[in-house]
Amino acid sequence: SLWETEEAGENEEVLFKGYKASLESLATDGYTSLSQMTVIEAQLTNLSAALNEANDFYSTMTITALETVNVMVPISLTGAWNAGATMQIAAEVAQDIINQKQLMLPGYELILDFFDDECDADKANRVMLEKYASSDQWIGVGGMGCVEVCESLAVIASSLFLPAVSFECSQGTSLSDTGLFPDFTRLGTTRSQVPDILTALQAQNGWNHLSIITDSSLMYYQEAELLQLALPDLPSTIHSVSANQWTDMVDVMTELKSGKRRIIYFFGDEHLYRRVICASEAAETLKGLTWISEAILSTSWWTQDDDEVMVDAPTCNGAMITDLYSGALLLTGVGE
Repeated sequence: SLWETEEAGENEEVLFKGYKASLESLATDGYTSLSQMTVIEAQLTNLSAALNEANDFYSTMTITALETVNVMVPISLTGAWNAGATMQIAAEVAQDIINQKQLMLPGYELILDFFDDECDADKANRVMLEKYASSDQWIGVGGMGCVEVCESLAVIASSLFLPAVSFECSQGTSLSDTGLFPDFTRLGTTRSQVPDILTALQAQNGWNHLSIITDSSLMYYQEAELLQLALPDLPSTIHSVSANQWTDMVDVMTELKSGKRRIIYFFGDEHLYRRVICASEAAETLKGLTWISEAILSTSWWTQDDDEVMVDAPTCNGAMITDLYSGALLLTGVGE
């Protein structure tokens, strides 16, 4: 109770004043007897016990006074775009700051429940609905980095009256439609200025053709088509490839070599990107291709030795990919 709290505080003050007086007497006299030291030791023991008891009391009171705020956080730890680990670290740092400082959400404790959506809409839907059914304490959904997951969970979250905020999902324009996704907010910067940048580069460098290589999945292929439509004055060709079709990939690069196509725009994950770059070497393409992409990939992904790639191209390790990829362009944060 409040009365007990005040009484405990007064007791600590009395103990501290007595201990302080004994120390001041010792400092003034410059001499102490065994009995006086025994008294000082007893005073210190009693004061320490009282302070520890007060610390336990106030710590318990602070913890129990906080009301929890529970947020589901689907992130892509595995799958086609597995940048979720970085997202989780950033979110946990923010969580600790918010909970410790008590400035943004005073009186509340933010609880983040992370789960792997595998960059797959169906997987994300199942796990999110299971978690929603297990508790009635959810107040929102945050995280997400893959467009398909964002589009799917944004609809589900809205129907459950939960706001949804994504870390990424910056590709395309569909998620900007507030009619389709009225309760969704994405923090990833859209890439609306990419066509303008490519048009400027075309004028500057005299490009006469753009070869667009894309993962065969619908998500990436649609992005490739949107880019092609946004560049009516730059002739382009879309080449669809699959990560498990090495021979077809080499055939595409051989075709580009024969047509003297040197400007390549890529859509896909980093594993496929490494395979395509290595396929250019397998096709005996002269070094110096201009590689352009807009995806957010892991740091220095081109330096990694990819065991799956090296099954088909044994000499194409991280060092070779780095050499072939030299001078590439990565377009990020180029929205309005």
